[in-house]
Order: sequence, then C-alpha cells, then structure tokens
Amino acid sequence: MVFEVTHIGNNDEAMAVKVSREGSIVQLCTNNTPHITIGTFMYGKPADSNNITTWKQLERPILLVGELKKV
Repeated sequence: MVFEVTHIGNNDEAMAVKVSREGSIVQLCTNNTPHITIGTFMYGKPADSNNITTWKQLERPILLVGELKKV
C-alpha cells in the first residue's frame, strides 16, 4: 500500500504524519485527520496523535510504502 504524506505535526505527547485522503486510506481510517503516528514523547501514547491540531505542510509530498496489519 502506498501512502502520500502531506504534512507533519506534533503536540506534547506525539508526532505524526498526515496522509492524503486519496485512495484506500479513507476506508481504513476512522479519524477526521488520516495520519500515521511516528513517535511518542515522555508518557504519550500513540492515540495522543489524534489530538494534534497544528500541521506543517511539506514542500512536496513523500510517498511511504507499507503494510497495514491489525494487531
């Protein structure tokens, strides 16, 4: 699966990349802002990336190739 990364964002608990709503991510993601959590800080949890409100748009999109698995 290919994901088009368009923005990067963080808050005090997590960092994530926003992905384009194009393609199959829309069917897989229930968040208002489709994203992939890339890290957490201190006592943060991956779910804390749902609270990111400030996103910085990348100069040009980055393509990520990956596989989604339910764990």
